[in-house]
Amino acid sequence: MSKRAVDFAFALTLCVASVFLWFVADGFPGSPRYAQIDTDFWPKIVTGLMAVLTAIIALQNGVSLLRARDGGLEDRLNLDWRGIGRMAAMGALVLVYFWAFGQVGFLLSTVVFLWIAALALPGGKLWAKLVFAPVFTIALTALFSRVLSLPLPRGVGPFYEFSLLFY
Repeated sequence: MSKRAVDFAFALTLCVASVFLWFVADGFPGSPRYAQIDTDFWPKIVTGLMAVLTAIIALQNGVSLLRARDGGLEDRLNLDWRGIGRMAAMGALVLVYFWAFGQVGFLLSTVVFLWIAALALPGGKLWAKLVFAPVFTIALTALFSRVLSLPLPRGVGPFYEFSLLFY
């Protein structure tokens, strides 16, 4: 199997998952408090944008896969195992983040998630990777808690008490 085939299958899978999540968000119950934007507004924007982008990526990979088939076998079984491992690790990191979100709270789980993700990616300046996570998390917390008045997970036990200090 070629790298292009794996890229095509992965992008197509993400596109299908995005469309599925769009319909899940469409089934969210309405909220009188957020009547102007409703509860499915942001999830539908994110999943819709993700579906469009992954469809474009799948199309590009599909076209390049067809061109490679006509040209020969130049990239069969020539997979970037380091990249695949990094992608699998990032997927596992996202799953851990979703679990930690409820246990540790938004603030700490988001900062740690962004630090680990940034340090796992090659390139970039170390100081930018270290500064970005807390600045971005503070901005997101302010946006959701102050501007949109949306509750964020605070965690349990001592993490709940820690979150009370900030929002």
